[in-house]
Amino acid sequence: MPTGATAILAAWLLAATSACAGGAEEPEQVSTASVDELSDHGGRACPERLAQADDESHGFGTDAPATEVPDLSGADRAWVCTYRGVLDHRQPRGGGAVYRWERLDRPQSLTGSRSEAVEQALAGVAPYDDGERLCTADLGPRHVLVLAHGRDLTGVVVEGYGCRDVRLTDDPFTTVPGEGDQGRAVPGVLGGGGDLLDAVGVERPLR
Repeated sequence: MPTGATAILAAWLLAATSACAGGAEEPEQVSTASVDELSDHGGRACPERLAQADDESHGFGTDAPATEVPDLSGADRAWVCTYRGVLDHRQPRGGGAVYRWERLDRPQSLTGSRSEAVEQALAGVAPYDDGERLCTADLGPRHVLVLAHGRDLTGVVVEGYGCRDVRLTDDPFTTVPGEGDQGRAVPGVLGGGGDLLDAVGVERPLR
């Protein structure tokens, strides 16, 4: 993460207590019939803290652009959780600060008309087109939409700031956002997060 953005995030944390790709390929679907991640995690949909790698991502996950279009349709159930960034004591080799992401609320189940709107918005989660992106300079929480296809969980991590980037995790309890490559998850950074946040009903700053 750029040093300037890190400084902005540090300032935001102190004040509130509590930054792109070409032609896309369709992912190869992997059978998840024997997967039971809900039972593996005691029936919980959202972890207390997002998984993160001990690398130069500053706790945000990869910045590499995604090259595949995920198929996130047809979830049996869905929940949304919100996470805030907390300064971590670790110092990456490249300098700057590292943040961990801790859950702020209880998982909220999505039902009815809202789940229909979310299904439509998920169809727009795809690699960015070539060209510049317009991003705000604000920073804030991350929202995680957890989808259950049977007993298999997929985490859709959306930044509630900047470009509203999307990163997927094939297990929100163990896989770093943006590194998911099993089941319905694809690696890299995706677009479509702004529309997804609108569909979920999460408040976000005006653009």
